Amino acid sequence: WGAGAWWGDSQQYFLAVWLATSLLGGTTLDYYVYDRFCENPANQCFVLGGETCAACIERSEIVGSDAPLTERCGRRSLHDMIQMYQGEPALTLYQELLHVAGPPVQVFDALR
Repeated sequence: WGAGAWWGDSQQYFLAVWLATSLLGGTTLDYYVYDRFCENPANQCFVLGGETCAACIERSEIVGSDAPLTERCGRRSLHDMIQMYQGEPALTLYQELLHVAGPPVQVFDALR
């Protein structure tokens, strides 16, 4: 289902789920962020951005080669995305996502 599972990109999947939900009439998205889960611990922290992301990674207490790096926390969070795109047609976000080049920049930071 994405959202960081199986080593996916939590930011990209959040945006995909949000876009898909926006296409369903009368439906709202409830999105929960977990700092610990089995296959990709603390990866969802990246949707929090900045210092909140770093604190989430630290709270997860994941160590070793599987630990996400706090320096990869981008500036923007899912709250910034909502503020930037709320009220816009879904097509606006979709078209901007088509031009995101990919790592090393976090997806949220590559938009607008």
